[in-house]
Amino acid sequence: MRPVMSRPRNVSPLLRLLAIAGVFASIFCSSTACAAGPQKALRLTAAEWRAIQAVVTKQMNAFRLDDGDAAFSLTSPGVRQAFESANNFMEMVRTEYGAVYRPRTYRFLKPAVFDGEPVQPVQVIALDGAVSIAAFSLERQPDRSWRISGCRLLESKQFAT
Repeated sequence: MRPVMSRPRNVSPLLRLLAIAGVFASIFCSSTACAAGPQKALRLTAAEWRAIQAVVTKQMNAFRLDDGDAAFSLTSPGVRQAFESANNFMEMVRTEYGAVYRPRTYRFLKPAVFDGEPVQPVQVIALDGAVSIAAFSLERQPDRSWRISGCRLLESKQFAT
C-alpha cells in the first residue's frame, strides 16, 4: 500500500512544506538510523544533482516510449536483481506507478539527502489530473554514475485543472 498524502485546505505554505518534509523523513529514515544520527553527511554539488535529474529524466522518457530496456538499465543492481528482467520491471511500473509511467507533466522539486541517500522528488500530474509526488532514491555506482534504487509514490487528493 502506498502512502497517501492529503493537502489540508487553509493551511499556510510553510506548514505544508513542513508536513511534506515530515512525510519524506518518515519514509526515508528508519527509526534506528535517525535515532543514531547521520553516519556520514552526504553533500552533493549542483552538477551532481543535475546528473541525478538527468537519470530520472531519461527513465521518465524511456517509460513514455515503452523502452523497457532503457528504463531498466537506469536502475541500481539491487533493483535489477529483484525484478530479473526489463519486462518484469515495466509490468510493475505500468500497474503500480501509472502516474510516473504516463504523466501528463512533471517537474523536479528541491532534492534532499535522507539517511545518506540522495532523493529527487518529482511532482507528477497524471493523465487524469491527479497530483502526486514521486520520490526517486539514487545510488552512486563504482563508475561514479547514478542509478535509481527506488521510488515512493505519494498520492494526494488534489487534481490539476
